[in-house]
Amino acid sequence: MADSRYIPPDFSAAESFDWFNLYYSGFDMSGAMKLLNNFNIDPALKIKNYSKGMVARLYLILMISARFELLMLDEPFSNLDAIVRDDILNLLRDYASTGEKTIIITSHECNDLESICDSIMFLNGSVISFNENLESLKCRCKKIIFKISQSDPEFNGYTANGKLNIIQRGKNYITAYTDKFDETMEAALAELFSACEIIPLTLQEIFKFEGMINNERKNKIL
Repeated sequence: MADSRYIPPDFSAAESFDWFNLYYSGFDMSGAMKLLNNFNIDPALKIKNYSKGMVARLYLILMISARFELLMLDEPFSNLDAIVRDDILNLLRDYASTGEKTIIITSHECNDLESICDSIMFLNGSVISFNENLESLKCRCKKIIFKISQSDPEFNGYTANGKLNIIQRGKNYITAYTDKFDETMEAALAELFSACEIIPLTLQEIFKFEGMINNERKNKIL
């Protein structure tokens, strides 16, 4: 979906459908009209009179109705209110469920991505931090809260293996992040520490912690 409006603003939705139909032989005209009616958009209304949310809906209707096997969307949720974002997410879910369709989304809205994507790639500058299945990613990335003195020798020895990254230190607790959580670590934590809480993370939280750790690594190199 393009950032700029490449459909003439004096076109209506109906005219934009006719225009797409000229270029894409598989364009689903009846399906496009049905989606337009679902959003209560007047087919005769000129696009120049649309709100930002209406434009986002129309462009996605055009992409979906052209029946592309691959959709590439750049920040499709940016500056849209919650209702419009939900509409777009629902459209994308329905589209992906109709067959062999692939949707590639670039976005900083991690919470929206979490509800639709099955694979995630994180970019740190031009470097790929990881590229994997969302379920696998959430299984290995955890926040762990230790109810323990920060001077405890067992804890300091355990973090020395590089599997834990200290996020916050308190008087009687330590919060850590790991992207290497597995059954072996879980068993070791249960054996070494009587009071620790393992907390699942949202995609937004993983993104935040990975960014913090990557910045720390860069600073050490510099």
